[in-house]
Amino acid sequence: MSFSKSLLSSCALTGVVFAASLAPLALFGQKPVTVQVGQRPVFSGQLRDLSTPYLGLAVSTSLGAGLVALAFAGWRQSSRQVSRVERQLAELDQQVQEKSALFDDLAFSEAKLKALWLESFLQA
Repeated sequence: MSFSKSLLSSCALTGVVFAASLAPLALFGQKPVTVQVGQRPVFSGQLRDLSTPYLGLAVSTSLGAGLVALAFAGWRQSSRQVSRVERQLAELDQQVQEKSALFDDLAFSEAKLKALWLESFLQA
């Protein structure tokens, strides 16, 4: 997956998470709410009055989800690339071993040993 597709999908996820997190505010914005710490009331009013901190939390959550999705897509892409390079490296290693075996066969061939007057090293 290319970077632009990863970016697009993470932006879409960010939008979906943001819209989903705003749904409760849109549905229950007129409801009265009371925030208490222990027995002391800290806030009393409508849910819409708490919208600024709630929107901050919604933005943070949706951006975090988008960044996690983008990081995961990048990790997947790099993992695939590492696997491809490892396969290529294994193929190259096999080719080197085959060429080395051919070179050894050529270096110690019967014709070569006879040409160098080393027939005594030939096996009976």
